[in-house]
Amino acid sequence: MVSVNKQLRQHAQCLEVSGPLTLDTVPVLEKALEHLQPGIRQVDLAGVSRVDSAALPWLLGVCALGEEGPPVFLNAPESLRVLAQLYELDFLRFEPENPEKAA
Repeated sequence: MVSVNKQLRQHAQCLEVSGPLTLDTVPVLEKALEHLQPGIRQVDLAGVSRVDSAALPWLLGVCALGEEGPPVFLNAPESLRVLAQLYELDFLRFEPENPEKAA
């Protein structure tokens, strides 16, 4: 496990994200992307507490670290899913697809 900062932990091909993904936090998280190992296949967002539209460019930056296309985003907050739909980022893969049915 590699802790890049207090919000990001990488376990091999899985990245765990916690805390807010907002205009205030994304600049630091963008710089942290430089320290991650490439080949991320999954990004677990279960620990994310808040998002705003600044989260979307950061997710796109994480996508660039995937070796076989964009990673799968696990446990994404509903607000992030809605933002991705509004910005027509249909290529982002969220699992489970319908979190209400998975619960």
